[in-house]
Amino acid sequence: MLFNLIILIYTGYNYPLVGRDSNKLEFFNELFVCFITFCMTCFTPWVLGYNINLIPEKYLSPVKELQPYEPIHESYGHMMNALMFYYLYINLSVIFYHTIRSLKLIFIKYFRLCRR
Repeated sequence: MLFNLIILIYTGYNYPLVGRDSNKLEFFNELFVCFITFCMTCFTPWVLGYNINLIPEKYLSPVKELQPYEPIHESYGHMMNALMFYYLYINLSVIFYHTIRSLKLIFIKYFRLCRR
């Protein structure tokens, strides 16, 4: 997770790619990789995802282990899925845009050659 932040800072301060749009997309990708990595850490045992109100008082002693509260982990999962779908939507829309644009230019080129 620390390495993701280092790369995010590097991408933000230095512009590693040639175009402005490419740098924006790269920064967006690094930012969402950091978000998704953070969501992945929410599934580890150190996350305090416990609903203390639903646990009886006798189980709150430090000797007993608390069980994680499932709806909190489910909400982390739904948040991670939403971030991943948005991440994929943006990247696939960029890919489809450039593919359609290239096909359009190829069509125009060969259409003009056939007209001669």
